[in-house]
Amino acid sequence: MPTILIADDEPDAREQVAQFLVAYGYRVDAAKSPEEALAWLASRDCDAAILDASYAERTPLDGGAAEGLLAELVKRYPQLPVIVLRAATHPIPAESFLLQGARDVQTKPWDGARLRASLQTQLQLRDSLRLVRRLQVENQLLRSGLLHLDEPAQPASAACLASGWPAASALRDLVAESAAMQPVMRMIARVGPSDASVLISGEHGSGKGMVARALHQVSARAAMPMVTVHLGGLPQQLLDAELFGRLGDGALEGVAPIGSLELADGGTLFLDEIAGLPPNLQARLVRMLESGEVELAGSCKKRRLNLRMLSTTNGSLRGAMDTGYFRQDLLYRLNAVEIVVPPLRERKEDIPILASRLLAAQAAKYRKDIRGFSAGAMRVLLGHAWPGNVRELGHVVEAAVLMAPGSEIRQEDLRVYPHPDDSPRLDDISLEDMEKLLIQKALARFDGNVSKTAEALGLSRSALYRRLQRHNL
Repeated sequence: MPTILIADDEPDAREQVAQFLVAYGYRVDAAKSPEEALAWLASRDCDAAILDASYAERTPLDGGAAEGLLAELVKRYPQLPVIVLRAATHPIPAESFLLQGARDVQTKPWDGARLRASLQTQLQLRDSLRLVRRLQVENQLLRSGLLHLDEPAQPASAACLASGWPAASALRDLVAESAAMQPVMRMIARVGPSDASVLISGEHGSGKGMVARALHQVSARAAMPMVTVHLGGLPQQLLDAELFGRLGDGALEGVAPIGSLELADGGTLFLDEIAGLPPNLQARLVRMLESGEVELAGSCKKRRLNLRMLSTTNGSLRGAMDTGYFRQDLLYRLNAVEIVVPPLRERKEDIPILASRLLAAQAAKYRKDIRGFSAGAMRVLLGHAWPGNVRELGHVVEAAVLMAPGSEIRQEDLRVYPHPDDSPRLDDISLEDMEKLLIQKALARFDGNVSKTAEALGLSRSALYRRLQRHNL
């Protein structure tokens, strides 16, 4: 609902304009003097202002009352649309107000249809200017790598949501054939269309970001962007600027400072690894979630934002809350609903589809004609515990695409190393298997570097290569 400020010294005139605008769905505030109007604007956000051309009282502002107020508004708030109402006999001509920056001048007694049409036009122009400003900032942030925006999608159809299952197009990146993923799918179908804050928990690399993307794409905000902020990957001193905007040397040249909160207005803000948010910013985020308003960089005014909040964590936020690092009130506001993403080892049925999708993407990336996995290679993928989850699977498939000489990924093309927790007991292992296990652990420790692995095992490179071949490593 747009907010309109009316500045007029006549109570009846203010009331007449206010009643007319309220009837058409506008929120209206009134000021009886230029000083009061400036004080009001200094503390609140406003979409447009309507000024009377004459005041009974003079003010410290230069020129006539409205003329002086207009000059101040244009100087302080250049993007604020201002409409001036003047009597036909007013000594200051309409052209003078237009030259000073008024967007429109109308003659009293004002015509309701014309006033409404002018206001709608000015608000549409203001929205267009804001969009241009937003796109300029997004473009520069995307080029700098500081921002990640999901491509807007079409909202899920009403019939699809009524059926209780998300649209296939909204879940194109989410693989959920396994029984362990069915509760996740049901939660997406139930809470995705709402504006509820959702906390997505799960191990590193388990696909929490894909679940967040699906929640956004089945919502009514799907046509707007989902702005992602990786809280764990930024120094604490930069998080304030990333969320609330930049000032001074950090500002982007040629455009006003703008942060991720403002960029996400109308869409979804995705805070990845919320536990990385420092306590001082936790307090500001709580205030924003409570009131729906936020003070952006370079402004003492509060601006109302309309966004949905999604966040992720790879551990227990309650533990951080018990130690006093994470605020209890913030957790409750982020955790209206919690979705737990199972690790890949608990959803083995999804591995063939995930691996095939990853293979297609990497084969296209490296321009290689590789169409599938051998039976032996798939057995290796299904038998691995995947401590790094889907992210680890992606790295393994990418390396295999680079190593494979033919049109199929073979078992020997896969660099899959056991996790320490997966090691067999010594009582149950043969000498041959022990040698293989030691080589695997050494390769994992040195990230596949053969020279360092051979040196650590006391072998020559040729001796290690013979053992790698014998053990199909």
